[in-house]
Amino acid sequence: MKPSLAEDRIWVKHIRPIVAPFIGANANDILNYGFSEIFNNAIDHSEGSMVDVIICIFWKKVRLTIRDNGTGIFDKIQRYFMLDDPRHALLELAKGKLTSDPERHTGEGIFFTCRMFDWFSIRSRFLSFIRYGDDDWLLEDRKKELEGTSVTMEISRDTERTSREVFEKYAGEANDYGFTRTHVPVNLALYEGETLVSRSQAKRLLARVDRFREVLLDFKD
Repeated sequence: MKPSLAEDRIWVKHIRPIVAPFIGANANDILNYGFSEIFNNAIDHSEGSMVDVIICIFWKKVRLTIRDNGTGIFDKIQRYFMLDDPRHALLELAKGKLTSDPERHTGEGIFFTCRMFDWFSIRSRFLSFIRYGDDDWLLEDRKKELEGTSVTMEISRDTERTSREVFEKYAGEANDYGFTRTHVPVNLALYEGETLVSRSQAKRLLARVDRFREVLLDFKD
């Protein structure tokens, strides 16, 4: 995997010709965005030597998987931001504006990508981070270790959702452009069997929220 790999060229030459005949314009835009962000992350952040792209076209949906053999996204975020546990990385990813390379990345890619798709998962080592449905979030412990990072995204072939409406949902009012709102799933701050009662949990939950003008704390189970 060379730094000179360009995600836009890979999309135009190899990915779009496969999916375009089977999907509508909205799904095409979302797949383009998701592929570009995740593939670029693998090139710039994974520290791996290879990346695989798998496309599955079903009757009603398209599944895109991008997997690398690098250091693992959760472990890397834990080390870079000196977090106590790799699980904390999932919560920070869900908030958005998280990057270990601020000169080249805004930290918005995974935030928006996971909200555009019908189903989105990140698997790395012994952890799985899943978003599905109407802002339903799931953190799972894996029994079998997965080397590197695997990201899987699914979208309806004729989805009515647009990438623009997802961007606008987290932008400011009329003349206030930019990524100013965030949605924080509280359950990602808790481990199995925990309830939200301690100061350390609250501190973990509210870390970096000062970067946003509006913060929605979602207490849905």
